[in-house]
Amino acid sequence: MRTTAAVLHILLMSLTEKGWSTLAGNILKSDFCQKNSFFEAIRVAVLNKGKASQDNKVSAKFFHDLLCVVEQISDCENTQSSSAVFYFLCTIGVDDLELLTIICNSLSQKSANLKHKSSSDLSLNDGFYDLLQQPETPDRDIISLHFDTLRKFLESVVSLKSDISIPSFPQLGTLLQNAKRLDLTTPSKISLLTKTFLSLLNLSESAKTGYENDEKLKSRITASVNSLISLFLNEVLRSQSLLDFLPIFLCEEFINPCLSSPVTCLQTLNILKVFLHATMNKVPAKATIDASHPILPCLLLLCSSNHHNIRRINMESIQCVSSMKTNPVSSLMVHLTKHAEELTSDPEYILQCFANYFNEKNKPAIKKSRHGLLKTLVQNMVNESAVSKLGVAFMTRCINKVDPFHFDPLLPLVTTFVDQSNVRTLDENEALLTTEWLQKLTPDSLNETLKRELFFKVLTFQTEDKSSYLPQNVVFNLITKPFYTSLSDEIKQQLISTLLDIGQSTANPDVAKMVFKVFKVIPLRSNYIIKELKKSFPSIDTKSTAPSGVIAAKRARLSKSTSSESGEVSETETPTWKRMIVLLEVLQHKKKIIKPKLLVAHLFTALNWMIDLQTGNDVIDYGTQLVLGALHNVFMIAKSKLGAKDDTDIRNSLRVELLVKCIQTSGNTQTCQHAVVLLAEAASICPEKLLHSVMSIFTFMGSNLLRRDDSYSFQIITKTIHTVVPALLQHMV
Repeated sequence: MRTTAAVLHILLMSLTEKGWSTLAGNILKSDFCQKNSFFEAIRVAVLNKGKASQDNKVSAKFFHDLLCVVEQISDCENTQSSSAVFYFLCTIGVDDLELLTIICNSLSQKSANLKHKSSSDLSLNDGFYDLLQQPETPDRDIISLHFDTLRKFLESVVSLKSDISIPSFPQLGTLLQNAKRLDLTTPSKISLLTKTFLSLLNLSESAKTGYENDEKLKSRITASVNSLISLFLNEVLRSQSLLDFLPIFLCEEFINPCLSSPVTCLQTLNILKVFLHATMNKVPAKATIDASHPILPCLLLLCSSNHHNIRRINMESIQCVSSMKTNPVSSLMVHLTKHAEELTSDPEYILQCFANYFNEKNKPAIKKSRHGLLKTLVQNMVNESAVSKLGVAFMTRCINKVDPFHFDPLLPLVTTFVDQSNVRTLDENEALLTTEWLQKLTPDSLNETLKRELFFKVLTFQTEDKSSYLPQNVVFNLITKPFYTSLSDEIKQQLISTLLDIGQSTANPDVAKMVFKVFKVIPLRSNYIIKELKKSFPSIDTKSTAPSGVIAAKRARLSKSTSSESGEVSETETPTWKRMIVLLEVLQHKKKIIKPKLLVAHLFTALNWMIDLQTGNDVIDYGTQLVLGALHNVFMIAKSKLGAKDDTDIRNSLRVELLVKCIQTSGNTQTCQHAVVLLAEAASICPEKLLHSVMSIFTFMGSNLLRRDDSYSFQIITKTIHTVVPALLQHMV
């Protein structure tokens, strides 16, 4: 035996050399493997080669490589000797977490491959079974060997000293995914147990659906699997409540909807149901469900499952929990059981059920208890500064219709995500949580400082690229007419000012469209607009005397020319100018303005400022045209609502001399046309003010418009004559 061990030791020392796998395969297929000394030699060689110098344990890397080679040979060559060696290696008595993790992965793969084996593939030489020192069994084949090895593996898991921490609800999805790809990077007992339980559940399902042509074999595998599951639940988890462990397997449907199968969830629910029934019959009952326990949101979330059988069995579990005296949880469960039929038949009914329970009016004590329960559920959706797909699913599928203030505990996290979105792209779960939370903002909630700051922070978000920022879209869509009219005056003014700032600064055309869309639907008060006009024009105060006449115009143009020569920023390139353009573009087409007569005087003052700036610059001409267009729109709105007092106010604010001045000084035909159109409207309101300027008007028409052969100019001439002349004649009579 010493010679055999020495040979194997040399062989194992060259594990990384190129021809090792081929050499090992040849040895495993030889008669040499059928000797008892071979297995003892493996044990000695593995321990000698694999021992680490410090802790005297088998090296996990070495054991993993050796097991992989043997497993590969076993699968490819399908030899009895290689299979025997594989199972032997899995039972050499290791008690290390890393080694058990390696064995768990290998046994899980073997378990998955069993359903592809026929009876002839499963036979095992009696000599091998004796050499492996397995207990006497009626059937000596790979099946028996596999389940005996699994049993020994579970016994080794029981011996592990490490504790299991209860996972939080957001951690369940990550824990399950990590267990499915169990590796050596971060071995943990909870991951090991999760992978083991998944393998047992998969074996159980294979026993039910496979081996249709061999009922005896099917019966054997079913009995063996049930025995192992019983061992796992009673022995491996004896120090850990099932309620802490089973939630891991319940909600995969909401993490990977396309990849998940309802089978694992159904199996787990059945186990949970049996456990809860057994707990109910105990006197006194030992199991309780706290509001912070992950099993609670799992049961609630499963009410929205797309699988009818899951909802049905889940409701049976909820009925068991409702019998436990664990208020306020049991109170919620009692409420759900009253609607068991609706919840079982409709996966979306849980939303309404939650809304009815938590939004209804109750006595203060009951209301406080329910609010405390919901607050705990909301807080347990997230984990410190992160959010999982499971947490978002719970929010959107269960509690999305409860009163918005219940989501206030998430405000700090949402604010963090909004701040971080300036430096990184939010992942899917973070973006979903942020947008769902923002959609719950109400006009009343903006009276709270933190929520108002977050609202405007998201609204003014700017990104370097022109891609859409989803949270900003959500906030823009919130600003409807009912939403806006419910805001306080202070916030209305702040909102209008912010929208103008966004309009002048954004480089994203989609954002600019949203700004104008909002202005189109909200009603505007004149006093809000006047405040913004005063920010845009240096001398907008109507009580001050603006410079006028040729000297003032020359002074303004000279000042502008001097600033250009000195390298200063042009007036038309400043943020103030751009902001003013946005405001005038809004006023030019806005139909809902409250008390429009108040704007007339201020807009004429703005027109005077524009005229003094005129230098033939197209940008300034465009600004002048916008002022004229805004005045025309205000006139049209005011005319439709004119009363005696309103008529007097507009007459007093009307400055025909500025319109005439605009016609005389502008070299832009379109600007003059806008002014003439406005004069035509002014004639119907205050014809006496046109008497002193009528010659200037028709002189302009003769020298400019009549020279143009286009239908628009002809329409302006016609409209002016039809409007101005009758108004003047009526006044003179």
